[in-house]
This record gives sequence, structure tokens and C-alpha cells, in this order.
Amino acid sequence: MARDENLQIESEAENVAIRLEKRLLKQKGFLYAVIASSIYAFNSILGKMILVEGVAPLILSFYQYLIGTVLILMTLLIFHKDKLKISKIQLKQTAIQGIFGAFGTNIFFYLALQHLNAGIASMLLFTNPVFVTLFFAITGTKKLKKENYMALILAMIGIVLVLDIFAVKGMTLSLIGVGFGLASALTYTFYNLYADFKMVKMDHYTVLFYTSLFGLSVSFASVVGVYGIVPILSLHLLKYIFIIAVCAGILPVIFFYKSIGIIGSERTSIVATLELPLTLIIAFLILKEHLNGMQVGGALLVILSVVLLHRGD
Repeated sequence: MARDENLQIESEAENVAIRLEKRLLKQKGFLYAVIASSIYAFNSILGKMILVEGVAPLILSFYQYLIGTVLILMTLLIFHKDKLKISKIQLKQTAIQGIFGAFGTNIFFYLALQHLNAGIASMLLFTNPVFVTLFFAITGTKKLKKENYMALILAMIGIVLVLDIFAVKGMTLSLIGVGFGLASALTYTFYNLYADFKMVKMDHYTVLFYTSLFGLSVSFASVVGVYGIVPILSLHLLKYIFIIAVCAGILPVIFFYKSIGIIGSERTSIVATLELPLTLIIAFLILKEHLNGMQVGGALLVILSVVLLHRGD
């Protein structure tokens, strides 16, 4: 009898340990998404600063991929040569992700950033959770809880408040910029979903290198096709692009894929909306973009949606 009780106690303790381990793993997934969003926020600001200097979005994208790909390749050659091995199927998958997901999002976002301020461009990019959730709702590939929908609604209301279309008198938006911003949201949605369905089991560094390589290839072909040659930039601008290459093309991508592997693309994409309030705060401090009470309220709603999403899981 005592032995049975001991076995039962051991079984219950083991179950508690398993639940705790799963909870900690899920929290780690959310943390990875938050870190990725925080780093991405700086990309919007630096990108805007470089575009203001007169650098075309396509040129910026090319140099970002060039620097990022070289850095990743050097790192892998020194520390992880085995990560360069890839099958034909995986090569095809990384090509699709690199061209349509990574490069598509990158170029459309910079085009939007050229016509809009950093806060609004980021807001449009991060309407992507709407498309991700709609995809799952329509296809039924993932069962969504009511908390997911509530978090999504709160996030979207927050984003509308952050946009501040009701409070700023005489505010006009570039329709071309808005179009590019929505296009970046659609390509980013593809990036999320394709990573979730096709690339979760692939090594993060392998994915990072080959998607960057294909992004570099298509951006180089585009630059040569448009300009004939690759324009040479000053060291001053290359310094900032170097920071973007690391902060946008390497570190957050690693955390992004780690997050998707743990909590999935739908949750990761909603947590990623944290980039918006972070971008607004940094834009206010560095670019002197206006941040009023309504925008602060919207940012708080976005943060609340993330907390609700976390509690719902």
C-alpha cells in the first residue's frame, strides 16, 4: 500500500515537473518574440534615417543583404561549417522564403518608409496578425481560442489609436506609402506562415544564411536591372547599414524562428506587434516624431493584447 502511494506521489511530481517545463518553454518562446520585436524596432528608425539621406530602398536592401550574408557566412565557416549543408528540397524552400518572404517584406517596408513616417509604416506592417489569424480561421489548420481573437481585436484597436488618424488635424497619408505598407504586411504574413509550416524543423542558422543569400541574389539582380551598376555608398551610410544588417537581418531572425518553433506563427506575429509601440517611443526620442496621449493609449492596448494572449495559453 505504501509502495503504491509512493508511486502515485512520484507520478504526480513527474506530471508537475512536465507541466512546469512546458510552461517555461512557452514563456521562453514569448521572450524570443519580444526580443526580436525590440531589435526590429531600431531597424525602422535607422532605415528611415538612411532613406532621408537619399539612399533608394532597393540600394539599402541590397547593401543590407550583402553585409548580412557575408557576416553570416564568415560565422558559419569559423564555427558551424556543418550548417552550410542543405538538401535540394530545403534549398528550394529557403529560396521561396528568401525571395518572397524576406526580400518581399524588406523592400516593401522600405518603400513604405520612404513615403510615411516610421510609426505609420510599422503600423501597416504589423497588421499582418490579422491576415495570419484570418488564414487559420478560414482554413481551420489551427484551432484558435477566444483569447486569440480578443487579443487580435485589442491589438488592432491599439494600432488604430497609434495611427492617430482622428486626433491629428490636416493629416494626409500617401496612398502609395499605405499600399506598400499593406504589401509588406502580406509578404510578412507569408514569411510567418511559410516558416511555421515548412521550416520549423530546419536549423535556424541554415535558414538564416540561405534566405539571406537568396535575398542578396534577387536584390543584386534588381539593382543591376534598375541602375545598371551598384552605386557606391559613403562609409558614413555603410556604418548604419551594417547596424541594420545585424539588427534586422541576423539577430531578430534567429529569435523569430526560435519563437515560432515554440509558440507558433499566430502567437509570434501578435507578440511581434510590440515593435510598434517600441518604434514610436524610439522615433519620438530620435526622429522627434510626435507621440500624444492617444498614441500612448494605443501602445498600452497592444501590450495588453500580448499579456492577454499569454494568459490565454
